[in-house]
Amino acid sequence: WGIARDLATSSSFRPTGLALQMLNSAVGGAFYPVSASGPGAGGLNAAAFFNNRKWSFAITSANSTPTTVSITMPSIGIAPTQASQLSASSATSTNESSTEVTIAPADLTGALQVTVPAYGFVVLTP
Repeated sequence: WGIARDLATSSSFRPTGLALQMLNSAVGGAFYPVSASGPGAGGLNAAAFFNNRKWSFAITSANSTPTTVSITMPSIGIAPTQASQLSASSATSTNESSTEVTIAPADLTGALQVTVPAYGFVVLTP
């Protein structure tokens, strides 16, 4: 299985291809590891990237329920203002015969709080 079922249309990306598109929007500059604490933190993985004085983040969840994440920013740089997530009706949704998985906006509060869906993926970008 690759990232697309065919190359005829842009809507043929599988969920892994959509996740790669999202990562491409967030990854750039220097990588910084991220630590998580609190309820559900054991199921989260995150990475931060700092480029041109702007921060971006990628967050994945292995939790079976949505997890609200609050980000504490360093004292330098510009915080993200946008969030995107993989959106699907279930963790087993695919785009094999119809579009079941899409990239959708995610709510990002001014306090840098976002909810990562169950088994989900979220990116925060400038």
